[in-house]
Amino acid sequence: MASKQNADENHLMIPGLSGVGKWLQTDQDGAPFLANPAAAGTLTGILARAATQQDMAQVVAYLKTIDHKVDDVLRKVDDAQVAKMEGVADAIDRAWAIRQETGTVNETLWSTVDQSFPTIAATQAYALGQLDAIARRLEDTKVGDLAQAAALAETDVPKWLGVLAQCFGLQDAVEMIELDRVLAGSPAEMDPYRRGLQKAKQQRRGLIADHTFELLSRMDAAVSTANAKMILNRTLSHAVIGSANDVASGIHDFHGVLSIDAAPMAWKPRRLGRGADIGSQAIQGAKDNGPQAVATVVTLASLVFAKNKFQDGSSD
Repeated sequence: MASKQNADENHLMIPGLSGVGKWLQTDQDGAPFLANPAAAGTLTGILARAATQQDMAQVVAYLKTIDHKVDDVLRKVDDAQVAKMEGVADAIDRAWAIRQETGTVNETLWSTVDQSFPTIAATQAYALGQLDAIARRLEDTKVGDLAQAAALAETDVPKWLGVLAQCFGLQDAVEMIELDRVLAGSPAEMDPYRRGLQKAKQQRRGLIADHTFELLSRMDAAVSTANAKMILNRTLSHAVIGSANDVASGIHDFHGVLSIDAAPMAWKPRRLGRGADIGSQAIQGAKDNGPQAVATVVTLASLVFAKNKFQDGSSD
């Protein structure tokens, strides 16, 4: 028989929904993950347990990754739609506490969370809309405007990814309670119900992937524009590329948490030839420091060209 310490290790805390831990029990000690004597030993119950364990592992890894970030994000996002999520998270917290004590989910308990999905779905749609708006701002062809839009994206994209992460975690938490309810009331329906939930999750994952891939596509186009105008807009072009890399790195991490298969994206500044690079520095110097900087760079350019000419054995 497992010791108390081992028994404690068989419980995995899932933080990050509203800062309150939720405890899910694994079956490492031989107890069913979803306790229901009527369903124990049936094929449906076994399949439901396996599917729920898999979901649990995803949720644990997912929410542990974003825990503190999400709490910070939701405090910083001053938005009425996002604020509704707090009420949903509180309701789920309460349901989990009662479920932990009673060992089952009856109709009364289910009624406290069964309307959570519309709010979560609306918040998810809103967050995806915000990412779309960020992507549209990156369609400008002026490097100055692109640099400003990319800098805003660098600040805003992580916030909305955090909101999406919260949505995904809350949806998984409600589905855990939902599976408990089905197993208690209609165990024969567990297998098709489990498949339906998995299909719905894949659809949510695909929807999020579509929007984040579109944002990355717009980032790629913005970097191309910045690189094309590198000579005349050196500093701003580098700023666009730096912001794009930061955003892309955050999206890649987010994709990994949601098990979205995608290769990382990163960009490098366009490499200029010696003459173009010196000219670019001169132009940027004129913008930053005025004519004196241009004179300095021009003098340097003359020395470089003279050195090259001498080494090549050319005559005047």
